[in-house]
Amino acid sequence: MSIRFSWIIQRETPNPSLGSIVKDKKEISLEPGGKDREQLVAMISGTAGNETEVTINGIFPKFLKISNSGKAVIPEQLNKSGEEKTPVF
Repeated sequence: MSIRFSWIIQRETPNPSLGSIVKDKKEISLEPGGKDREQLVAMISGTAGNETEVTINGIFPKFLKISNSGKAVIPEQLNKSGEEKTPVF
């Protein structure tokens, strides 16, 4: 199972030839038997009880580099894997 997170950022640009909208995506694979995957499956299937939050590590980047070419890329040097903890729901 995998989760895809995509983002679109609109910005003002001084030069009309530069793109004002930049976008990109990141996909995280949830391995079978993993805690994150089991919690997400339980929440979606309605068997999680009162649990309404699932934390997926690494899904939301701390930093994005916005380039003039219209891409919002993740600078890996600033986004060390496993440091991010972002609730999905």
